[in-house]
Amino acid sequence: MAKVGRHREGEETREKVLAAARRLIAENGYSATSMSMISKAAGVQPASIYWAFESKEGLFAAVLESAAEDFFQANRQLGVSRPHSLRQYLNDLAEAIAAQPDFLRLLLILSTERKKGDPRILKAAQRIRDQSRASIEERLAPFVTAPTERERKAVLHDLSRLAIMLFDGTFVSMELEPTESSIKHLAQLVALAVEGAIAQLEKEKASPQKPAKQKKKRNERATEDSAV
Repeated sequence: MAKVGRHREGEETREKVLAAARRLIAENGYSATSMSMISKAAGVQPASIYWAFESKEGLFAAVLESAAEDFFQANRQLGVSRPHSLRQYLNDLAEAIAAQPDFLRLLLILSTERKKGDPRILKAAQRIRDQSRASIEERLAPFVTAPTERERKAVLHDLSRLAIMLFDGTFVSMELEPTESSIKHLAQLVALAVEGAIAQLEKEKASPQKPAKQKKKRNERATEDSAV
């Protein structure tokens, strides 16, 4: 019973630290958030934090993982049932991001402050981005066609990267200009861009030799003109 009690106490301490660190880092940034601030906010001794996470870098990696898991868990239904439309899915995703801003805010802090930091942080961020792309690809799959499965996967790969980049920009826009546009309006703009990309990418995959044929025809015309 004593071991169970200590284990439970350790888990509770860990959760308190994660919650405090997540809030403080999201509000103040990584560099401006000290371990003493986290210790005070969590109501635990600094030694307890180092015992659980080894270092500030290790704590940040755990915070990233925790925020991502909360986001994916709360919005897992977005990857289950097929949406009525592409725009509906992207609107739902935009609203999900807006409802849990810590998720992207922490990743942006990583990109601006810790991109050359501890490998654990970078690996955690890469896992999160890979999971995000896989989830988006799964949801976009019903809306994409291509001559071969390989080409279809290539289109989905490009689309998932584009969608993530667009939502990164949407999030920054909402943070800097919260009253400029509604999340629904920005999601519609993202949808228009993704729909246009789908049409263009599918067109390119359907006729990959078209540019080469056009170049050949131009060369043939040039030869005929010179002969005349």
